[in-house]
Amino acid sequence: MADIEKLRKKRTTHRRNVTKLVNKTERILESEEKDVKRLKFYKDELLGEKIELETLNAEISELMNDNEDEEAADKEMDEILAYKEKLSCCMQSIQEELEKVKDTTLNRSDSQNSLLSLGSISSFSSQSSKKLNVKLPKLELRKFNGKVHEWQEFWDGFCSAIHENEDLAGTDKFKYLKSFLEGPARAVIAGMRMTDKKYPIAVELVKT
Repeated sequence: MADIEKLRKKRTTHRRNVTKLVNKTERILESEEKDVKRLKFYKDELLGEKIELETLNAEISELMNDNEDEEAADKEMDEILAYKEKLSCCMQSIQEELEKVKDTTLNRSDSQNSLLSLGSISSFSSQSSKKLNVKLPKLELRKFNGKVHEWQEFWDGFCSAIHENEDLAGTDKFKYLKSFLEGPARAVIAGMRMTDKKYPIAVELVKT
């Protein structure tokens, strides 16, 4: 029981951090001049808190007594869902604002320095109007395992090379995405089928 209380205390600290980050984000979103860099920073921080809370929730769930009061179990689930919704809504708001601002010069300069080898991709026929399922060309890109400070560099490179490449089918983009994820980041989409329709969903799950 001591272990579960220690985990709950740790989770409370992370929940407080989430609330603080959400409040700071809302103040920026409500201001006339949007601080894009700070919004990106808060999104990364929220992603880290999301991963941490999911881990703690799983550990607490394993330690909970099967005979625990039903009302207490319901309260536990309500709190988990409430913070999950708070995180998702805030991160979605940030993403929507970043898409409006489109600070392309910053993102493009980062992506130019990414460790990419795209010679094979550029050889696809531009005359074809159909997206083809092809043998995936070799692509060098540092894998993403859920570490917040590495997310932006990974996504800038992947987005420029794969996500925005109209010559690639969704299935192939999904294969690339999955091949460059590991640890907690890969676990988020581990059970999904790699299809065209599932690819956008996978991207959103990894982003959030």
